[in-house]
Amino acid sequence: MCVVMGSEGVPGLLIERVSDKTGITRLVSAFGRETIAPYLFLVLVWVYDSIILSGVSFVITGRTQFESPYQLIIPVGLILGVWLTRTLRTKYTSAVRSLPGQELAEEALIEHPDSRHRLVLWVAIYLVWLVLVWASPGERTAFIELHGPIIATVKYLTVAPLYYLLFADIIALLAVSLLILPWKIYRSNLTLDFSDVTGFAGLYTTGRLVQLSAVIYYVGLTIWTIFLVAPNIAGTPSDISSADSSVFMALWLGGLLLYTTPGFLLHRHMVRQKRELIEEIDQDIRAMDPDGEEKGIPYLSPPMEDVPRIQQKYIELQQVQNTREYPANVTLVGEFVLVTFLPIVFQWAVSTGL
Repeated sequence: MCVVMGSEGVPGLLIERVSDKTGITRLVSAFGRETIAPYLFLVLVWVYDSIILSGVSFVITGRTQFESPYQLIIPVGLILGVWLTRTLRTKYTSAVRSLPGQELAEEALIEHPDSRHRLVLWVAIYLVWLVLVWASPGERTAFIELHGPIIATVKYLTVAPLYYLLFADIIALLAVSLLILPWKIYRSNLTLDFSDVTGFAGLYTTGRLVQLSAVIYYVGLTIWTIFLVAPNIAGTPSDISSADSSVFMALWLGGLLLYTTPGFLLHRHMVRQKRELIEEIDQDIRAMDPDGEEKGIPYLSPPMEDVPRIQQKYIELQQVQNTREYPANVTLVGEFVLVTFLPIVFQWAVSTGL
């Protein structure tokens, strides 16, 4: 399978591929700035959407298109989204390459999900969005009245799918980071490295990846919340409906599930291998009992010539016992807890008039 590689030596994103196909990468390459191509591409999409098409709509319909200053949040969010997606891709690749054991094929994991799966996901996201638009006649009618039927149709058919390229990239990476990779580690019974001085049995970067993925999820939820509460911040009546609140709570709880599920799988795997290795070392120690009674430490009284071997086994036993049973520490969990409350704080501050 041919995999398009990005500028960082890892599989290319959909937004990077489209930037290449549209010539934007070649354009910025003339200035030695290849890495900004996806950023520029999405900013140009926003200009096409909010400046050009909305400008044409204003000329045709005479309806004001630029009342909301919060339109400027969109390009900021897009730029942040590209940066977070690229960061997550780099961290995912690093986590895969640092995995202990030989049970998992490194290159196959790095290439997952491939471009074909990303394209399928992109189409699926766009189709689901169209269904939601069709199922919301009130919002659809208001949008068409604002822009006119022609411009509204152009936006539905050209702008939305371009924005959703970024959504497909980040959702694909979140899926492999939070679900697929931890499941493969657990299912393959990946051999852990109990000599790891960090105490994470070789899964420290995987734990960091899970934490970063969950943080990115909640950053995205926070940005969505900002769009909901922006009218309140401006002092205008709230447009946060009960449906919005229900969706928010479902997404917030879903984020907790996405964070705890890989943690649980990795915890089960670490505990399982830790227990097996402790039992193996203990059996080795008991086999050294000169009386054949299989006594263990501290009841074992070995001959002097066996003492160095038993000491070595005891050191090994302590090393394994001191290994963590979760791919996280207090600092990692604290960072996650902090970011989970950001969207809640936004809504609470607005509802209380702060």
